[in-house]
Amino acid sequence: MGLCCSNTELRFSRPIYHSNIDVIIPFHDSITRKTHKKRISCPLSIPVHEYSKFCSFENQEIFITGCVLPGMDPSLCYNKECQDNFLCITSPNSIISVLLDGHGKHGKRVAEHCKRHIEAYCKLKLEKIHQNPKKYVEKIIVKCDKDLKSSKIDTNLSGTTAVVVYLSLNSIHVSSVGDSRAIIGTSPKPKKKLQALPLTVDQKPNNDLELKRITESGGCVQRMIYNNGQNLGPYRVWIKGLTLPGLAMSRSIGDKLAASVGVISTPIIQSFSRHINDKFIVLASDGIWDVMTNEEVVSYLEKFSSQSNRKGLKAEFPITPLNATISRLLCEEARKRWIEISKKENVMIDDISCLVIEIENDQESLIKTLPDKDLEDQKVVDDIESGILSALYLSRNGSSRDASFNKEDGK
Repeated sequence: MGLCCSNTELRFSRPIYHSNIDVIIPFHDSITRKTHKKRISCPLSIPVHEYSKFCSFENQEIFITGCVLPGMDPSLCYNKECQDNFLCITSPNSIISVLLDGHGKHGKRVAEHCKRHIEAYCKLKLEKIHQNPKKYVEKIIVKCDKDLKSSKIDTNLSGTTAVVVYLSLNSIHVSSVGDSRAIIGTSPKPKKKLQALPLTVDQKPNNDLELKRITESGGCVQRMIYNNGQNLGPYRVWIKGLTLPGLAMSRSIGDKLAASVGVISTPIIQSFSRHINDKFIVLASDGIWDVMTNEEVVSYLEKFSSQSNRKGLKAEFPITPLNATISRLLCEEARKRWIEISKKENVMIDDISCLVIEIENDQESLIKTLPDKDLEDQKVVDDIESGILSALYLSRNGSSRDASFNKEDGK
């Protein structure tokens, strides 16, 4: 949504997050057409879902934490329902992580339904997923959308994003629909500052190839417009001549009405070799990405993960590294930024969710198991139909990526 309020210096003071919001926010009176300010003070919400688990591969220790903070209306005029969710399935040789961000009237039910289906499907097909993860990270989303269609949930104007990450000892396979995102914090050389590399691409309807499919299906892509003619918010998908559905992504699970005009549930698939200096994998909803850049997230984790409390579930305010997991801290940092934005724009604070996978490698033994060509691997995307990305490169030496995708929308 273009709300990012980042600093290029990427410096963070020791975090402490308090229990109350106390802000002066602008109100626009639709009758007098005047804007006045009002002081709001109220308690902040606590997580509706937290997760913490330690697991290990043969020469790696991995710690996973997750957090969902429900959004809120700072003006207290609207009671917002939390629609974010996640799940994590661990086994001796893999981790399957999934993050969902529901939207629409029934977005919460959609995300909950998808979580249940994906968990059951992955446990049923776990051995096959291990044998062919590239194939199954796609099937996880496609099968989920098919199952949702057969449910009793009204998905005409409701759906969810999804990002799926399969992590094994020597590879990462990712699939995604929508604008939830996964990134990796890695370094070209040991003991160098971590760099943020995207594992997914935000699927926006104004991307040329997505736009072509939508318009050929009878839809149109436009931004909303203020009464004064100014554009408002992101590009959205509409049925020509109607004010529906207004979906701000080109792919999703559900969204039956948007699907009639070219929005699809086919995920973008990407596969990566593991690298010895991979440190963090982050899955998060736009509640984080709208206010923090990829680089800021990795910098924040690099600075505070070692200080965080890995057993800090259900931490009480004030939230600090001493009593909270790194995922809770990251969500609180994002919420702090939303609050700052609300002081100027009176916007709704979005639901905020993330899964953080911390990887601690046994350097000497791990190097024997990783691919020989992991310094510069070509990553080909199995999305031939839409061709959003014809090829994706990850240069470990330069930590650069090259893709035929609109960089402004995909960063």
